[in-house]
Amino acid sequence: MKTTKIIFLLMMAMFAISSNAETNGATLQFHQQGDVSYVSGGVGKKESEAIRNASKDYLLEMVFMQKASPREQMLAGVQVVIKDQKGNVVLDTVTDGPYLLVNLPKERYTVLAGKNGNSITKKVSISKENHRKLFFLWEKPID
Repeated sequence: MKTTKIIFLLMMAMFAISSNAETNGATLQFHQQGDVSYVSGGVGKKESEAIRNASKDYLLEMVFMQKASPREQMLAGVQVVIKDQKGNVVLDTVTDGPYLLVNLPKERYTVLAGKNGNSITKKVSISKENHRKLFFLWEKPID
C-alpha cells in the first residue's frame, strides 16, 4: 500500500516539474494542489484537441455544458470542489475552459460544480484501472 502511494506521489511530482506542455500547437497549463494534479481548458479547436489527447493520462475527466439551441454550449469559469470521503477538500479550482482533467488517489469523491449560483453534485469512484468521465449539463442557461 505504501509503495503504491509513493509511486502515485512520484507521478504527481513529474507533472508538477513541468508546468506547461505543448500538444498540437496548444499550450496546456498543468497545476498541482496538494496530492492532486490537474489541467483545465479546451477553449478553441487546438486546445480542445490537446485536452482530449491528454485525457488518457488522467483518471478523471469532466466536461461542463449548458442547454442551448440549436445545441449545447460548452462552459468555462465553473467552480469545482472535490471532497474525499471524510469531507476534506482535495481540489478547489475554477475551470479555464469546458474540460477539467484530474489525477486523484484511489478513493470515492463528491464533486460539486457550480456557476452563477447554480450547482450540480456528483459522486465518483477513482481507481487506477478506470478512466472516469463525468458530464455536467445545466438544463437552463446560466451564463
